Amino acid sequence: MRAECGTHLTTRRLDMAAVILKAGALDDPSLFGAPRMAIFTIDKQAFHHIPDGLPSFERMPTQ
Repeated sequence: MRAECGTHLTTRRLDMAAVILKAGALDDPSLFGAPRMAIFTIDKQAFHHIPDGLPSFERMPTQ
């Protein structure tokens, strides 16, 4: 197995005070609390549910 193979679990953007955790890659995402936002909703499928009141963005939000 090569070291650079695999799924990235986090993304860190220098222009945002946040680390983006890709919870869908985890065994039990509920262990990490509730989501704070939904991003890249432009790519969501019909079966994806975004809870009412959750901030959502078609693309990466800007500050």
